[in-house]
Amino acid sequence: MFPKHAEALHETCDISDFIWSYGYMLMATGDVKWADKMESAVYNAALGAINKDFKALQYFSSPNQLLATEKSSMAPYGEEGLSRQAYRPGFDVECCSGNVHRMFPNYISRMWMNGDEHEIVAALYGPSEYRTEINGTNVCITEDTSYPFSGKITFRFALDGAPVKIPFTVRIPSWAVNAKLTVNAEQPKEYHAGGFSTIERRFKDGDVVELDIDMKPRTEKRADTEMNVYMGPLLYSVNIDENVEIIKDQFKTSVAFPAYNVTPASKWNFGLPENPEITVVSTGKNGFPWTPDSTPVKLKVTAFEIPEWRLLGNTTPGLPGEKIQVSSKCEEIEMVPSGCTRIRMTTLPIVESCK
Repeated sequence: MFPKHAEALHETCDISDFIWSYGYMLMATGDVKWADKMESAVYNAALGAINKDFKALQYFSSPNQLLATEKSSMAPYGEEGLSRQAYRPGFDVECCSGNVHRMFPNYISRMWMNGDEHEIVAALYGPSEYRTEINGTNVCITEDTSYPFSGKITFRFALDGAPVKIPFTVRIPSWAVNAKLTVNAEQPKEYHAGGFSTIERRFKDGDVVELDIDMKPRTEKRADTEMNVYMGPLLYSVNIDENVEIIKDQFKTSVAFPAYNVTPASKWNFGLPENPEITVVSTGKNGFPWTPDSTPVKLKVTAFEIPEWRLLGNTTPGLPGEKIQVSSKCEEIEMVPSGCTRIRMTTLPIVESCK
């Protein structure tokens, strides 16, 4: 999900409303694209608009934001002193603070869905458990996965009675190059992207269904001169060091719930070649994954620095024009999931290929 340009600001409550609306579109149409959109909104936009301890949020955020401060959301997007792009526990308008807690339940409520004739649909992925009763038999399906950082998803069936016929349906995202599905480690079947696939059989206690979705990194052009980097549902951003300033003003912050100005403390002004080299780095980190230091997956990407692309004033600079002067040296930059960041460069200009 993108606005008209990468620096255009959107409200955090819009993200919650989008996820809620997309869930009903998924129910009404059965079209996999709505589930894909829900994932993108949750894992990229929603997590990118909150402080990672969940004690502060932005009123306004954007895919490219080098400044998240008291003054970076001034007119036409806000008024001086309202701090609407700084990370705060509350704002002068309550809509975003009142909606931020709904984003993740909106996603979770559509993870498991029902169809006709006892069909069970795994529509959105994440560690979870689904329980139901079919013809007098209690059925529990446990989903084990580190999705969205891995495409390997395991469903374990536990039944307290005789085997039961279940049409079990899984989603193959539209971004997947391929996906393989096995039942009890049988010969895998390959499925094409962008649809729902159903296994219809008599499931018994101890059955295991394994879905392996291809998670190779990829690039997507937003325009002829702009590019984004993805792996699976995750959008990646330049890993930028932060300068963090704790602020106080009329919104009654506290020591327990402070507010922050966040600005860049490292280089951010990079462009990507037409076909960048991308290396996946598994960090081995476990636990909470949504910070640059704790994420289990990072990308190393070949890029050029653009010296003339600079930060001036209180607003994030737009993407440079078509005539771009770059450094002669190609370097490797680190990119992290956009949802891990508080300031970020996500949409990057396309520049001359590395030599």
